[in-house]
Amino acid sequence: MEVTIIMEDQAVSVDGEFLYLDFVVSDTIWAVHWDGTSGEVEYRDGSPSETISDFTPYQVYVDAYNTEVARIAASEAAEAAKFSVRRAGAYPDIEEQLDMQYHDLVNNTTLWADSLLAVKTAIPKE
Repeated sequence: MEVTIIMEDQAVSVDGEFLYLDFVVSDTIWAVHWDGTSGEVEYRDGSPSETISDFTPYQVYVDAYNTEVARIAASEAAEAAKFSVRRAGAYPDIEEQLDMQYHDLVNNTTLWADSLLAVKTAIPKE
């Protein structure tokens, strides 16, 4: 797992995917880089970077990142579920759809397709 933490921006990158989080910014650290086995800490005051072999003090930022990733995924899933429920509830009952299909065949009309298109137009995929 590769991690970059940029304190001033409150940005955390895990394996190249950045998120901007709300966390307390260090007064002394500019950034932390970790390649999975070793890394470095860059300081704000221009001091030389420090090589690190233990990421434990910075794991809290990755934990916050993972929590936010899970929150975003849950929010997107909830939105998708709401969309599915809204659209499914707007379609005519299956019995009515079957009746439309029968009348479309007999009368050479497009009632059924038109009714589905009306729902898809009124409640588009987001």
